[in-house]
Amino acid sequence: MWKIWPFLISREAKPASTGRHIAVTLAQTVGMWSFFLLIAPLALFTLEHRLGIPSINLDFPGRRVLAATLFACFGSLGVWCGVIMASRGLGTPLPSYCPQKLIILGPYRYIRNPMAMSSLIQGFCVALWLNSSLAAI
Repeated sequence: MWKIWPFLISREAKPASTGRHIAVTLAQTVGMWSFFLLIAPLALFTLEHRLGIPSINLDFPGRRVLAATLFACFGSLGVWCGVIMASRGLGTPLPSYCPQKLIILGPYRYIRNPMAMSSLIQGFCVALWLNSSLAAI
């Protein structure tokens, strides 16, 4: 059954194996990370330097190590949440294949959308790595 929200059309995922839901979730993760955490920040970084926009100037010893460590930790959290959604919720994070069950396990027990939180922090880690004002915004 389709649910129509403003600017969003979603429906429950079709019955499928847990493995299929996990595969779709991981494919979506790779696609989203490729665009939002690699291509877009690099494009903004390039634009920032071509236009002469000042960087956030957070250059300190260990900045890139900190950014990479936090990126990996919150990336792991995002993948863990996706696997929980696929295996326990019987769906995917994609709006077109929404979970069929409410998930209140793992990180979902403490925060409503841990995948969004982890993605936002990963975005800030990319901006910190690049030392880019536009990527941070």
